[in-house]
Amino acid sequence: MHNHLFKPENFSTHGLLPVTKDSLADILALDRIAFGTDRSYLLENLLTHYPEKAYQVKTSGKTEGFILGRDGSRFNYIGPVIASSTEEARDLISKVLGSLNSQPIALDVTEDKTDLIRWLESIGFIKQRHFIRMFLKSNHWPGRKENQYLISGPEFG
Repeated sequence: MHNHLFKPENFSTHGLLPVTKDSLADILALDRIAFGTDRSYLLENLLTHYPEKAYQVKTSGKTEGFILGRDGSRFNYIGPVIASSTEEARDLISKVLGSLNSQPIALDVTEDKTDLIRWLESIGFIKQRHFIRMFLKSNHWPGRKENQYLISGPEFG
């Protein structure tokens, strides 16, 4: 999905903190559980090169969700997003969208997140492609799909 306009004044993004090198271990642990594999190289790379797109939700000192992103050749790319609820995912996405006002944006949302998809469409995103997560042979630990909201793109997962 992609969008060119977003009005951040319509959304609450208080309580979100930037991801720092000190909080990276918590982000990696949460991602490993939610995604079902170790993606530390990818996440460390995204944080190092694009820290302005990296935010987390912390509750009582514990990381509950996060968002990362990157620059692309045609769009600012948002993802992954790991969150405990659609509202939390929406707050994380809104935080990054607010900083990218009037810039082209792309993201890949998992198809089971229909409430998030409806919200994205209501703020101007347009569906352009469809993906299915695939694996070879058996997948003994697929992660927690309920916590996966955006992926990092088809080339990253």
